[in-house]
Amino acid sequence: MPRLCFSQVVLFSYALNDCKALDTTRYVLQYKMNFMIHPKSEYGMHQNIRKVQVGSRIVKDYSAILWKWDSLATENYNKGLNMYNPTNKDILNIYPLEVYNSYTKNSSKITYRLTGKVGVLYWTEPDAKLNWKLEGSDTVKVLGYSCQRASVSWGGRNYIAWFSPDIPINAGPYRFRGLPGLIMKVKEATNMYSWELQGLEQKKEPINEYRYDPMRKSTNREKAINTINRMYDTPLAFMLSAGQEVYIRRKDGRYGKPTAEDETHVPFEYIEK
Repeated sequence: MPRLCFSQVVLFSYALNDCKALDTTRYVLQYKMNFMIHPKSEYGMHQNIRKVQVGSRIVKDYSAILWKWDSLATENYNKGLNMYNPTNKDILNIYPLEVYNSYTKNSSKITYRLTGKVGVLYWTEPDAKLNWKLEGSDTVKVLGYSCQRASVSWGGRNYIAWFSPDIPINAGPYRFRGLPGLIMKVKEATNMYSWELQGLEQKKEPINEYRYDPMRKSTNREKAINTINRMYDTPLAFMLSAGQEVYIRRKDGRYGKPTAEDETHVPFEYIEK
């Protein structure tokens, strides 16, 4: 029975048994990501922990919180038990996007987890064209490293980034890269999004692409964004149209099937406008 979050946009765990190793890490980074789902969202700011795996060919960025719940669900699934699903508190802090940036193919594969058990969208985009402007006069310290400032306009937003020339890693969170040093901190001009490095280690582990079969659906960028917008615009109708069984918790604490009056529009703005 789905729990309600973001006024009826809910997330479920998936088993991680079906996966393919794309690369092996050279470095593993952890970023604190602050985000809002809309500039005027009543839910305010949320905090996600993002893990960024840096290999020789692939850089993967994903939610460490969601991966934790998927891992717990997988253990139970393999034992024939009920699968774990994220708690209401954790759902608020999950940004359900995974990014696989390919150095060799100059492209990014994006996956986005939809509400309920509707599935996971995936699509491929050309590599982000980031025309950074170096602004060397402004520096900050992140994890003890002196970082230089750079700016870029991309994806309909303006960003300021701080990078460390002392760490020669061409990587960063999300789709950010292309600066002469590791990107340690990024901030969007309207404060809807920010990332800051929390940890860095040299480590070897597989960079896995999880299939989430049979719920993994190939699409393109335009159709994906339209689907995600529709999900937030009418989340109950979206789940019902996908054949999901949905129940609403009433004021008296009882659950019942939703009616048209239960529908709630959730203001949403995709990260790349």
